[in-house]
Amino acid sequence: MSLKHNQEEEELPTTKIPKLDNESQEKVIRVEDIAVTKWVKFQKVIYSDKNKNECQCDIVTRTTRAAGSAADAVEILAVLTGGELLEPHIILVKQFRPPIQSISVELPAGLIDSGETAEEAAIRELKEETGYFGVVETTHKSHFLYPSQTNESSVFVQIKVDLDDPKNKTPKQELEAEEDIEVVKIPISNLLNELQKLEKEGCHIF
Repeated sequence: MSLKHNQEEEELPTTKIPKLDNESQEKVIRVEDIAVTKWVKFQKVIYSDKNKNECQCDIVTRTTRAAGSAADAVEILAVLTGGELLEPHIILVKQFRPPIQSISVELPAGLIDSGETAEEAAIRELKEETGYFGVVETTHKSHFLYPSQTNESSVFVQIKVDLDDPKNKTPKQELEAEEDIEVVKIPISNLLNELQKLEKEGCHIF
């Protein structure tokens, strides 16, 4: 980790803080960088509470959000249909996650690249992680993933994957060198049971 101390004031890359119903005066006063890496910043936020007392909290923010981007990342609900399937399946991914030192079962997801829309990022990430090509059906507004610790945000995108599409005849992942992702396809009607089985095997469900 390369450390970079910066006492200059900085605006957090979030929307304006809405005024609360009780007309309190909470607001961010300044943000100071504590440490910076390629992907994230560790920051100290100085803010005033409802009684106008100066308080402090530590947060993590991403360094990768492109200017004008709707969010940092996309999460993809990919529904697999067609082919010889008797019912729709949900596509999940299974991979080792260093922060939890364990295997996680998740929706396909990834960062939005510069110049991409959330929809374009979702189609690209789905192809890279699972090998499947899909068509966007629904895009939801961005949401914050863990607002007590980070301002990282994500857009939830629903994609239809048609096995009868020639592009899905021989799906092939396009993974980074350090990635090792297993594709998991589960019938919607049996989703809960299958996730419970994965939990019993020691996986963490995200």
